Amino acid sequence: MVQTTPAPPAAPELDVTVIKAAPKIDVDFGRAREDADEVQWGLSFPLDPPLDVDRLLLLYSVSDTLQQCVDSMVANIDARGWSPEAVLDLDADDAAEQVATAMFLERRSASPSAEMPTEEEVAETMKEWRREAKLEKALLKLRIKALCYESTFSELRQQQRRDREVIGWGAWEIIRNEARQIVRAKHVPSRTLRLTVVDDETTEVEEWVNTSDVSREKVTVDRRFRRVIQQDATGTFTYFKWFGDPRFVSAKTGEAYKTIAELKSAAATPAGEQPPVATEILWFGAYYPEGAYPQPRWHGLVPNIVGSREASEDNAKYLSNSAIPQGLLLVSDGRVGQSSKGSLGTFFDAGEGAARQKIALVEATTPRENAILPGSGRVQIEWVSLRQAQQDDLTFSQYIEMTSDQVGESFRLPSLLRGKVKDLNKAVAQAALEFAEDQVFAPERQAFDDLINTTLVENWGIRFWRFKSLGSRKRDPESISNIARAFVHEGVVTPAELRPLAEQLLGVDLPSAASDWQHITQQMISAGHQPPALKTPETVRPAGEPASEEEPESPPGSPEAISKQILKMEAVLGAARAAEMMAQMPEDDGTP
Repeated sequence: MVQTTPAPPAAPELDVTVIKAAPKIDVDFGRAREDADEVQWGLSFPLDPPLDVDRLLLLYSVSDTLQQCVDSMVANIDARGWSPEAVLDLDADDAAEQVATAMFLERRSASPSAEMPTEEEVAETMKEWRREAKLEKALLKLRIKALCYESTFSELRQQQRRDREVIGWGAWEIIRNEARQIVRAKHVPSRTLRLTVVDDETTEVEEWVNTSDVSREKVTVDRRFRRVIQQDATGTFTYFKWFGDPRFVSAKTGEAYKTIAELKSAAATPAGEQPPVATEILWFGAYYPEGAYPQPRWHGLVPNIVGSREASEDNAKYLSNSAIPQGLLLVSDGRVGQSSKGSLGTFFDAGEGAARQKIALVEATTPRENAILPGSGRVQIEWVSLRQAQQDDLTFSQYIEMTSDQVGESFRLPSLLRGKVKDLNKAVAQAALEFAEDQVFAPERQAFDDLINTTLVENWGIRFWRFKSLGSRKRDPESISNIARAFVHEGVVTPAELRPLAEQLLGVDLPSAASDWQHITQQMISAGHQPPALKTPETVRPAGEPASEEEPESPPGSPEAISKQILKMEAVLGAARAAEMMAQMPEDDGTP
């Protein structure tokens, strides 16, 4: 059956004058087009990818090096799990100062003449935020866990990563409830998806802009959207809208409407039935300057991978079809008969068979006229080895190894992560793992986390926690424990400051300690110091108390405020060291 591309829907010609309310933040949309090479404005035709997707999948299925590299990327980026990360550390020593700063920034966004909050306001806000943060942490974990039905969230991540590394892009289908909250995410096979051109007209969208670390406000911006098309084996098109598109898009035609009533009327939906409303696609892929489609990292090595595969097949054919046997068994004082000639011919003409494991038998008889010569009539058998004529090693072995290294370099993966452990020691292996973590895996995890936080977490209204992907555990826990022990012994850090490191190494959430002793160093405890009481942060002033004219308050995070904090810390440490030295001095017994 011949598949035909459906004709694009007719675009109505309208003269429209748009009168918009002034947004809270007036930002010019700009004149640059992100898709200047896509000339089919306003059409819903799919754009052809620059590379043949089916051929990419075929190369991936037959290349051992590609599979190793992709498996390594999946395992180290998306298979380590995740954990909530606090936006504000409300249990830190400077928690009151952090809260005061966030409150001031939130007030300043509404009024430039806003003042710093009072001590009572900060204390009350901290209590409220602690309760809210505790509930939000549980809500975030529950949302992520309930996001997938067909698989776990980890499997969902790994599926999009594998699609992205093989084809160049990955996609999730996002499903919302009636309240516009995201309730489900499904993996969509990337090989079936195609992009359309970006809309020529702009669409007003409400976006969130942060006013502080834990507060935000809505603004109205103009955006251009595209559609995503999925084509099945029968040639049927199913349209999806881009993530964040507020319009109602038909899943059958790709046409966008402002209201559900307009879509229902255009689709001629019978009463009591829902019109075919398109769901959203969350697109994953790195920007590529040539077009709308991202491309895999290894797209420049396609000829090398093809050549490496052909070289491997050539070696396989040689091993199974070699025409040179192990050797010849010569029987002298005879003649090769007709039956022997036929047997030899059949042997060498065989198209298949392990000829390398066979031998050839040659028989010869002495002619009758030479039967009276000396030595005649005596049968002689001789073995002639043909091993030198056989190929001892694979052909193109250096080419195959070079291609494997080039593919690994395109992913920036050291050989250790591709299964090569020859001539490696501990120092080299540790350096290779640290390089891959810092240069490859950590940036990819950060990009994924940023996308999740600006889409899913933001939609759920969670403001005190961020989605944070976990990386690999530290390679040398013994060295880290020795460094931490030295820091604690020298008074560089307090035990409370090392608790996040312990949680990271152990992979668990430690319970909060009830005592304040963990907030001072061992030297201060030995010198007789008591845990410090909660101090009023510099950015907070008591209610009704004016700021000092001789010493004006410094903005939080300013060089002056940081200098004051450093001077206070140095004074405290200096006093602790002096007290310790006094305690260690021998007492005067009166002896001259």
